[in-house]
Amino acid sequence: MKRMMLISLVVVGGLSTACGGTDVAGPRSPDVAPSLAMSGTGSPKFARQFTDCSATSTSVICNYKISGLGNTDVVDVFLTAPVLVQADCRNPGGNVAPGQAFQTSVTASQLQLRPENGQITNTISISASDAPTPSASQVCPNPQWSVVNVRKTFTGPADLFAVVHHQDGSSTRIESQF
Repeated sequence: MKRMMLISLVVVGGLSTACGGTDVAGPRSPDVAPSLAMSGTGSPKFARQFTDCSATSTSVICNYKISGLGNTDVVDVFLTAPVLVQADCRNPGGNVAPGQAFQTSVTASQLQLRPENGQITNTISISASDAPTPSASQVCPNPQWSVVNVRKTFTGPADLFAVVHHQDGSSTRIESQF
C-alpha cells in the first residue's frame, strides 16, 4: 500500500481542500521531521475485505471501509475514472457525420468525513454521463453544425483513494487495492 505524507493543502484533480488544526506534538526543531508516534497519525488503510468496486461501461460504484484512522480530523474520499466521449455531428442540411472523440475523466468526492471508532464505512459512485457534453466547436468540423448521438463510456480502471488530514496538520494519501 502506498503512503505519502503531503502538506496540509492538498490539490487533487483540481479540487483544493485545506485543513488546519492544533499542533498536538508541541514545538519542535524545524530540521527534525515528526515521527508517526508524535503526530498521532495511526495507520490509515482501506480494509481490503470490506472494499469492493463494481463497474459497467457507464457506472462505477464502490463500497469501502477505511480503518486505522486513530486521531484524525477528517477524511476526503475520491473516485475517478477516464471517460471516452463520442458524438456525431449534424450539418444544416440534416446529414449526420462522425464527430471527434475525446478523453476526459469523471470524479466524485466525499469531503470532510469524520471517523467513528477509528473507521469510516461508506459508498461512493460515478457515472460516465457526468462527463461534459461537447459543443459543436469541440467535435464538429463547423461550429454551425449541431451535436447529436452523444455516447459516454468508461475506458479504463477507476481509482479509489482517500486523503486523511491529521490533527497535527499533516496529510496522508491512501490507495485502495480493489
